[in-house]
Amino acid sequence: MSIHIGRERVREGERGQSLVEFALMLPILLLLLLGAIDLGRAFHSSISITNAAREGAFYGASKPTDSSGIATRVRQELGLAASDASVSVSTACSAPACARSTGTDWASTETITVEAQTDFNFLTPFMNDFFGGSLDLEADATAVIP
Repeated sequence: MSIHIGRERVREGERGQSLVEFALMLPILLLLLLGAIDLGRAFHSSISITNAAREGAFYGASKPTDSSGIATRVRQELGLAASDASVSVSTACSAPACARSTGTDWASTETITVEAQTDFNFLTPFMNDFFGGSLDLEADATAVIP
């Protein structure tokens, strides 16, 4: 027996076939979508950690001896990401610049380098398996001390 819908003939056993095919493909489509969202979050976190290292370097250029202030600036720039993951900050600057606490006659070749590192955790389970757990994000920035 066949049923006429418009100009198409649909056999009685084929009426729900497209719905079943959609139901079978839906989990795969959702995993692809969630994977794309996770990779977008990872890219955003990479940009954020780079900007945070730059902000720390710019702050450190004006106050090279204030290492706790530099770390605070990096964490503030990360915003909510700093509370989600541990952030380690290390600074290195040229020897004369770190030794001085005051003065304005510094050479323009003295620099400060700020390195920031954090771990990024994926939300999608198969992304954790693909990347081997969390993703290590690192960034460093160098600024000239005026």
